[in-house]
Amino acid sequence: TDWFKKDNWGGCPVPDCSRDAMINGGIVLQPSITGIAYVKTLTINPGASLTIPAGQTLSVCGNLTNLGLLSAAPTSNVIFGNLNVNQSMNGNLTGGNAFGHLTISKTGGWVTTLQNVDIRSNLNVSNATSAFDLNTKRMKVAGNFQNLGVFNPNGGIVEFNGSAAQTYFNAGQLQHVVMNHTGPGLTLLTNLEVNTSGTLTLTAGRVITNAFETRVFNRTPAAVSPGTTSSFIQGNLRRYLNATGSYNFPLGFASKGYQLANIHFAYPGNPTAIDNLLGYFTTYAATPAPLGVVDCGGTVFSSNALDNGKWIFQASNAPTSGNFDLTLYNLNYTNAANAWTIMSSTGGGWTLANGTCVVSPVTAVRRNNMNGMFEFGTAQGPSALPVAYLSLKASPKENHIQIDWTTAYEKDNSGFTVQRTNPTTGQFEGIGWVDGNGTCNTIHQYTFEDKNVEKETDYFYRLEQTDINGQFNYSEIVYARIQDPDDIHITISPNPVSTTSILTINTNIAGTYIIELADPAGKSYGMHSMESDEFGRISYPIDQFFPINSTGLFNLTIRNDRSKKTIKLLIFK
Repeated sequence: TDWFKKDNWGGCPVPDCSRDAMINGGIVLQPSITGIAYVKTLTINPGASLTIPAGQTLSVCGNLTNLGLLSAAPTSNVIFGNLNVNQSMNGNLTGGNAFGHLTISKTGGWVTTLQNVDIRSNLNVSNATSAFDLNTKRMKVAGNFQNLGVFNPNGGIVEFNGSAAQTYFNAGQLQHVVMNHTGPGLTLLTNLEVNTSGTLTLTAGRVITNAFETRVFNRTPAAVSPGTTSSFIQGNLRRYLNATGSYNFPLGFASKGYQLANIHFAYPGNPTAIDNLLGYFTTYAATPAPLGVVDCGGTVFSSNALDNGKWIFQASNAPTSGNFDLTLYNLNYTNAANAWTIMSSTGGGWTLANGTCVVSPVTAVRRNNMNGMFEFGTAQGPSALPVAYLSLKASPKENHIQIDWTTAYEKDNSGFTVQRTNPTTGQFEGIGWVDGNGTCNTIHQYTFEDKNVEKETDYFYRLEQTDINGQFNYSEIVYARIQDPDDIHITISPNPVSTTSILTINTNIAGTYIIELADPAGKSYGMHSMESDEFGRISYPIDQFFPINSTGLFNLTIRNDRSKKTIKLLIFK
C-alpha cells in the first residue's frame, strides 16, 4: 500500500511531477499516501482506490481522473500546483469520493472541473496567479471558501453544506449560490456577490454578513428565494431592481431569527427609479410606543409596537421609490395584540406609514400603494376586525364578473353581503349573500358570480361582512369591466380613484384625443387635449388634469374624430 515504494509501481520510479501514474483494479492492496505525494497525471481506474489519510497531501501537476474510489480524509489535501499549465479534474468526485481540502496554487493556467465536485473541508485558491473554472458544474463546500485568485463560476453552482461554522472570502463573484448549511452559519470576510445572471437559494443556514453585504446583481425578482426559518441573511442584503416586480428580502437577526419582507413594485404608472436597495433587520433599543391613530376600518392603534424588530431599507440613489406594496412577515414576537399595520420612521419618531391598509394576520402584515424607503415596523392595536382578508378581486369573464376573496381568520362571522354600485346613484346595493365560517384560524376561499352584467359597463364591488350579533364591516372596493374589442381601451388604476391613480389609454392609432370628466348630470369638470405616443398610448396621473376633491360617481370620456369611449370613475372617501 506504500505510495513511495517503487516496487509497488512495477519497479518504475515513484511518480513525481514529471511522471504520470495509473492505479488499476483487480489488486488486493491499493495505494495509501503517508506524507506528500507528487504525480503528473493520475488515473484511478474502475475497481481501484487511492487513500489519502488525515493530514496527508497529494500534489497533482497534471490532470486527475477518478473512475474508482478516492478515499480522502476531511483533513487531507489535494493540491493542483503545477506552473503555467492548464489542468483538469474528472470522474467520481462527489459523495464518498469527495476531496478533503482542495487547494489551487499555481503561477498561471487554469484548473477546470469536468464533473461535479464535493469538498469535505476548505477550498483555497491561494494566490493571485491561480485560476479555477467551475465549468457549469456543482461544487459543494463544507468548509471555508477562500479565493485570492480567479474563480470563474461559468454557469456553475456553489453550495455551502457544512455542519460547522464556515467563512467566505472571494475576490470575485459567484453565479448560483445555494445555502444548505446545518451549523451556525456562513460568515462573510468579503462581500458575497451574485452576478447578473445568478441566483441565491436559501434552503438551510444563515449568511452572517457583519459589516459586509450579500449583493445580488441579477435584477430578476425571482433571483433570491424567500428563505426559511432556518435560512436567511443575518445582516445586509443588497438587491438590484427592475422598474416593477416583487422582491423578497429574506432577512433576520441572531436573537429574532427569520424576518422576511417583500416589496412589490406593482404600479407601472409610477415605477421605481431605485437602482439597488439595501435591506437589513435589527431589534429595537426600546419597543416603540403606541401610534394613537385610527386606520384599517376603525382600528385604534393604541398598543405598543410588535416587539420583534424593524426592517431598514436604504436606496442607492435619491430618485422616487415609485409606489409599492409592502408585506412584513413577522416572527418571534412576544406581545401580539389583535390588529396590525405598518409604521415608518426616518430615524426619529414612528408614524403610520403612507399608503392604504390591508387587514392582515400578524404573520403577513401588508400595506399597499406606499412610497419612500424608510425604517418599517409593525404597529398594533387592541381591537381586531372580525375578518382578515388576504385578497379580494373582481375578474371579468366572458358573460359574468367573478368576485373572489380569501380570509386568513374569522371571528363570529355570519357571512358576506356582496354589494355593487348602482350605475345611476353610485350607492352600494346588495346583490347576493355568501355564508361565513363562524370562528376559524385557517384560510378560506370564497367566490361569487355576478351574472347580471353588461359589456362595456363599469362595476364596483365591496363586501359587507356581518357578525352573528348583527354588527358589520366593509372591505376595500374592487373594480371590473367586461370589454368588447374596439379601438380604444381605457384603464384607471387604482379605481376607486385617488391622487395616485394612473389613467392609461391604449389605441390602435396615434393622434390627438379629447378627455373630459363629468358627473352623471352632465356637469363638466374639465376637458383636455392629449397626444398619444407613436404606438397610440397615453399614460398620465389623473390628478394632473382633474383635481380629486369630490366624492361620487363620474363619467370619463375619451374621443377623437373616429371613436368615443366612456368609463365610470368612483371617487370614494
